[in-house]
Amino acid sequence: MKRIIAVIAALSMLLPLASCGGADVDPSVIFTPVESGTDTENGANADSSLLFEKTVGSASVKFYGAPGEIDKIEAGSSTFDVAAKSSDAEFGFFAKDVNFDGKEDFAVSSGKVGGVTNYLIFLDNGNGGFTNAGEFGDPLFDRANSKIYATKAGTPETFEIYAVNGGSLTLEKGGIPLDATPEFKSDLSSYEQYMAPADRDGYLLLVNSDHPLDSSFVPEDLTDLKDTRSDRAAQQLTKTAAYALEALYIEMRAAGYTDVSVTSGYRSYARQEEVFNMYLNMNLANGYDYDTAYAMVASDTALPGQSEHQSGLGCDMHNLSSASQAFKDQPVYSWLIENCHKFGFILRFPADKEDITKITFEPWHYRFVGRYHATKIHAAGLCLEEYIELLK
Repeated sequence: MKRIIAVIAALSMLLPLASCGGADVDPSVIFTPVESGTDTENGANADSSLLFEKTVGSASVKFYGAPGEIDKIEAGSSTFDVAAKSSDAEFGFFAKDVNFDGKEDFAVSSGKVGGVTNYLIFLDNGNGGFTNAGEFGDPLFDRANSKIYATKAGTPETFEIYAVNGGSLTLEKGGIPLDATPEFKSDLSSYEQYMAPADRDGYLLLVNSDHPLDSSFVPEDLTDLKDTRSDRAAQQLTKTAAYALEALYIEMRAAGYTDVSVTSGYRSYARQEEVFNMYLNMNLANGYDYDTAYAMVASDTALPGQSEHQSGLGCDMHNLSSASQAFKDQPVYSWLIENCHKFGFILRFPADKEDITKITFEPWHYRFVGRYHATKIHAAGLCLEEYIELLK
């Protein structure tokens, strides 16, 4: 006689469970039993539609339905009729703890549409029950800022930002297009494949002090940048990033900004080592002791292996004699901040994220991630470290 009340194992990734093989499923592979459950096949408490139970804080959450389908959820003192179907096997649904503001919130995978996984989000109402906040696609749960970033269920091309407050959601920004081509002054149709690459997630490489590149790493398809500053050799980015940047420059010139150029693109491990040591020696020559000189350089120049320049996805560009935070006062900087995401770029080191990036504000440094992710990052006001952490 089989008992199937179980709690879903803790998951760290917002991905649906893999197919479990139908009748030969071993629930212990996916579920962590917490106690002997109610007999679901015989006896006074039999209920053949009970799929599984999850303990959320002090509340019991029961899921009812059939293999690959959930039609009812009992969460604490609340009951919800739902219509969730999965193309996965018997245990194709799972719950994820969300827990905003110390509450026992959770989300349940409710099916997949195209490349987007939809979730039903339930928020602790503080009265022993839960509120169904709605169904959302590919949500990112930002507990630190009490926000949820998601697409509308059924409309994966539209990005939304919600604030979580008191067990409810408030829409902060809506109707942010993810897949639509922006309106440009120039004809950039031949560049669309680069600004919004088919390999949507292929440009999220994180490079920093915690995620260094090997000294032997060299990106593929390095391509000369047409808009390199005239006083230096042609700078390079990987092909996709290079052509996306070319499109940005065409549109930037069409907007009336013609004096910005690329001062640095790809740098090898060895070149980054030279750059770091050059600034270190300059500080030493100016009378600073070694520890102070080193700390000064490390605050705005990455160590070898820790520089995005080595990835071939990041570049420096400005219209000053040398890189300076004064670039933020140039009118073109405002244009870049408002528009660079349309071409797949983000400001890599924002002023309000220095404690996270560990790099001082660099208004001249831009990083390619592709339009889909750049739009989300821009709209949510996140840095790359925060965004990638939320994807987990």
